[in-house]
Amino acid sequence: MHEGQIFTLGGNGISDVAFYAHKEPYYRIMYGNSALVDENGRISINYHSRDRTFEREVYYSLIPNMAANTPNHLEVQPLPGVDYIGSSIALWGSPDSTALMDVIQDIVLQEGLPFPTINGKWVKDPTAFVPDAFTSGNLNDSIISYTSRLGFTTISLYDQGFLKPDRGDEGYLDGKNFEHKPIKLTSGNKSHKEFSEMAAKYGISIGRTPITNSLAPGTKDASPLPSDSLCYQQKRLLSKSISPTDTVIIVDNPAHLEEIASWEGHAKNLNMIKIGKELIYYLGVSEEEPYRLLNVKREYWETTATSHPSNDTIYKLQVTLNYGYDGLIPNMQLQDKIAEYYADVCLINGLGYYDFDGQEFLFNNGHGYYSAKRFFRKMFERAATLGIPPIRFTGATLSEGSWHYQSIWNVGGGKNLYDVDTREWGSTTSQGKDLRDVTYANFFPVGMGVNFPINAQSTVEHYEHIQAISVGVGTTYSLVLNQKDVESCPQKEAIFKAVRTWEDARASNAFPRSVKKLLADPERNWTLQEGENEDSWVLHELKDGKTYKAFVLHSGESPQAH
Repeated sequence: MHEGQIFTLGGNGISDVAFYAHKEPYYRIMYGNSALVDENGRISINYHSRDRTFEREVYYSLIPNMAANTPNHLEVQPLPGVDYIGSSIALWGSPDSTALMDVIQDIVLQEGLPFPTINGKWVKDPTAFVPDAFTSGNLNDSIISYTSRLGFTTISLYDQGFLKPDRGDEGYLDGKNFEHKPIKLTSGNKSHKEFSEMAAKYGISIGRTPITNSLAPGTKDASPLPSDSLCYQQKRLLSKSISPTDTVIIVDNPAHLEEIASWEGHAKNLNMIKIGKELIYYLGVSEEEPYRLLNVKREYWETTATSHPSNDTIYKLQVTLNYGYDGLIPNMQLQDKIAEYYADVCLINGLGYYDFDGQEFLFNNGHGYYSAKRFFRKMFERAATLGIPPIRFTGATLSEGSWHYQSIWNVGGGKNLYDVDTREWGSTTSQGKDLRDVTYANFFPVGMGVNFPINAQSTVEHYEHIQAISVGVGTTYSLVLNQKDVESCPQKEAIFKAVRTWEDARASNAFPRSVKKLLADPERNWTLQEGENEDSWVLHELKDGKTYKAFVLHSGESPQAH
């Protein structure tokens, strides 16, 4: 082994954490490939722009070099007018201590790049970082009160399940008259709009977890009448006409039709073609003429079987993966409409936050980071047109495309991310360590996961430590709040007060870099107390439960050590 050696990701690549396999600190995942230094010391820089105006075919896998994710051939959709013209690159250098707020922020503003804000602060500003409340159990009598007392600003309604983009509802999640009431309260269930109005009185927004651009079965653009604007891997011709009952489908060219759809796990149940308005399942193609699709099932996803004439077009569709994410990938124009749909949902239902699960599906059309950037640009432009604030969102990936808009990177949770009991960045896998290092290197806050549920065993000391790490490293997290569990906690009020004190100090820029370095050390113990004035706090480092050293912190000022 030698410095600079490059390794493929470990594990089998099937689950979210399988490829985080090396807990040793000298294994470090470096996302992106903007610049490389070769064995002769030569530096190469990748210019992230390309001419997308012509049709091309790629042979690509989202997670390469893994048996579970072999590459597929994909005909990439040409995009007229999207080329190099108007693109530019900024080269810069500075110490980490000044890079983000003094250099990168200035570049973003000077170049007119996206600059989304939260309560007037740039989403990249560390003082804008704040954890989220993450609902569990679908009993919400006190969730707004909990969130307010914690000093958080968002309630993620994860117990409502996946939000599947369905343009058929025109953005009305609960019906045109908000007649559906999925959010349960003892006093009477509420629609999203009603609950959002309750939360807004406390300066709190509500959010949902969408499957990004995955067009699920039964939604407007997927079935029973699939859209003509779907992304496809391959396009072929029907060599012989078929009736509504035929299962013998002859194609003109078998090339790449043996490949199982998707790039992740190659879900066999999602292997399908589209002819006209019918989805047809198949798996495999004969090796000899006449080339026949194998294992054919008509009327897939409850579409209607019809006759199709000879030379009708066959589209082998690009899809997602299993585990509740099942869906079709839209082409770029339809993806634009899905992005706008999410802004409409926010306006109509009062949402202000999304946790884009399956965010990597934005890459499935073959346009990579550009696809992600365009998706979020369309969503933000629509939000601005509608007159609503910039949508705060987290998601399952980090890319150059989402960096400009995304405020958090939330991947998984629990002991894979941060184990508060053992004080490790990932006690079960290396995921916590790897994501922490990647995000630190990219001036981007990682989430410590869906984590740290308040229950009967929870203690103030646990949350003092969680907050110290969160502030010190520059992270957020999704705090699991199940009302029954929270009410069983003897220390709940003390926990609320402790977390709120840390969050108030963080938002006030009370922690200088020198103190953050100390807070990031998991071996240290801390407690933070309010100071004599509204804009002051006293940070105590503890040893054996007693104050070892104290720092007086002031809003936006450096501390004095005692």
